[in-house]
Amino acid sequence: MTKCENEPKVLGTDKVTTQEISVHDGNGQFAGKAFEDGLALGWLACAIESEGSIQLAWSRGNGYLQLAPRVNLANNAQEFLEKANALFGGRITRKQFNGVAYLVWSGFKRTKRVLELILPYMIIERKIEIAKMVLEFINYRLSVNPHVQYGPKEKALFLKVRELNGKGRIAKQELKFRFEESSETTRHASTLKVE
Repeated sequence: MTKCENEPKVLGTDKVTTQEISVHDGNGQFAGKAFEDGLALGWLACAIESEGSIQLAWSRGNGYLQLAPRVNLANNAQEFLEKANALFGGRITRKQFNGVAYLVWSGFKRTKRVLELILPYMIIERKIEIAKMVLEFINYRLSVNPHVQYGPKEKALFLKVRELNGKGRIAKQELKFRFEESSETTRHASTLKVE
C-alpha cells in the first residue's frame, strides 16, 4: 500500500492523497470506498459545472424579498439526472415547452451540503467563485435571526453571484425596493425571537 501525504493526486500513478484514496492494489489500480466516492463527486461536480448552475434565486412573498440558494442540473437524458439524484437526492422536474428535465437542490441546508461536497472537485474558476459566495451567503444567513431582512452583505453577494452568472443588471430603484425595508418592518423583525 502506498501513501503519499500532501502530494497531488494523479490517477494512474502511485501519487495519491491519503485523504481520498486509501487502497492501492500494487498493479497501478486504485480500489476502495474513498476512490469511488471521489470519482462520483468529481463526476457530479463536472456535471454541475458543465450542465448546471449555482444561484441565489429571488422571489417576492408576502411583500418581502426572499433569496433562495439553489443548484440546478439540466439535461435531456433522464438517466443522467437519475445518476446525479442517486448521488445526492434533489427534485427532478421537466419543462413542458422544451422537454428539458432539471434536477434542483434548493434550500439552505441541502444546497450547503451539495456545495461543500463538490467544491474540492470543481475546476472552473468562475463557478468556484460563485459556489464560495453562495456558501458565504448561506453561512451568514444561518448565523443571524432569520426574520431580519437582507442588508448590504446579502445585497453585495446577490449582485456578484448574479453578475458572475451572466445575468443583467437590476435598476437601482428595484434594488432599493427589494433590499431596503421600512422602519416598521425592521422594528417588527427585531422583536421576533429565534426558536
